[in-house]
Amino acid sequence: MPFVLEVGNVTHIINNIGLIKKRNFNAFHFTEHSIPRSRRHEVRTLLGKGFKSHLSELDAEKGSNVGGTGCILRTQTQHIMQPHAKHPDLQRAINQGRVGMYAHEVCKDTHVIIYTVYGWTNGLGDAEAAARTDDLLSLICADMDLQEEGPKLVVGDLNGPLEAFIGFHMSIKSGKLVDIGAIASAFGGVDGDTTCKANSKSKATRRDYIIANKAAEDLIDIMTVDHDPQFPVHDVLRVTFKATAPQHTYQAVAIPATLKQLFLRVLFKDYGHLNKAVHQNKEQEQQEQLSRKFNCEVDIKDESGNQLTPPVFPKKKSRCCEEDEKLIKQSSDDHDSTTNQSIEQEIAENYTTTQKATSLSRLHLLIHRELDKYKHR
Repeated sequence: MPFVLEVGNVTHIINNIGLIKKRNFNAFHFTEHSIPRSRRHEVRTLLGKGFKSHLSELDAEKGSNVGGTGCILRTQTQHIMQPHAKHPDLQRAINQGRVGMYAHEVCKDTHVIIYTVYGWTNGLGDAEAAARTDDLLSLICADMDLQEEGPKLVVGDLNGPLEAFIGFHMSIKSGKLVDIGAIASAFGGVDGDTTCKANSKSKATRRDYIIANKAAEDLIDIMTVDHDPQFPVHDVLRVTFKATAPQHTYQAVAIPATLKQLFLRVLFKDYGHLNKAVHQNKEQEQQEQLSRKFNCEVDIKDESGNQLTPPVFPKKKSRCCEEDEKLIKQSSDDHDSTTNQSIEQEIAENYTTTQKATSLSRLHLLIHRELDKYKHR
């Protein structure tokens, strides 16, 4: 089954835990869980078996229970992966109420790093709040560059339009990142669909986002907005990933051979076999000189002078079974074959000075002939 990621601002996770459990997802990333450390065990208890959860600290700047990011994974055996931020400033911010960092295997052998963000309130009307959110998003962009290449997402409630976060918005305009919600029709959704409505009389706005790098965009199959999650204020963003990662093929450019490579090819073609034959003849002559065989006939007689049959010595017993002997012999033969090929290559390429000079002269002659064709053009 395809991996499904949902993203939403839950306002208060304990109040809405029943709604979350009923949803169909593999991973649910949320903001504003509003739960202090002392009550995290209640979330685990209410979720029950079949779920794993992680909740960050709350925003320490606020006197009340505000903020918090987290993740719920629908699983009994897997653990929630939390990769380490590589930017030192982001390291200090992770799990402190405004940003969390997770990773999921969305298809075989393909993991996506996900930064879950809860922006400061009123990014549209409060310049300081927008600047702080933009600073945090800039740290995330810097950390993405420090991480290994691969798919990455920035998700969550930014509490403002993207245009309010100048630096982050530039990363999107430059094409480094892609606002998936803005082009949702390419993934079965509605472009620029709204995600937030404070009350029945207020105008719906877009404050929740799925931002992807190119590698993550290629993995997304469907992206929609659930306008009826029954959570207060915010809708739920839903991303379905492709079952398999796309395979990209490229046309390889053949780089022309260098003059040195051409020279070595000609040398091998002209003299490689000759050098091996000369070496084999020399080796055979040396073996014939060293190999002086003496044939000795065995003449064994008994006391009466009768000829006795020469004794036959028993075959040496092997310490291993027949199957093991075959494997050992095969391994030894393979090793000898590789070694012999390497030696033969060295012998073939052991060119004499005369051979090199002859081939080099031929190469120069061919080059001059080709250049002469263009001399009078």
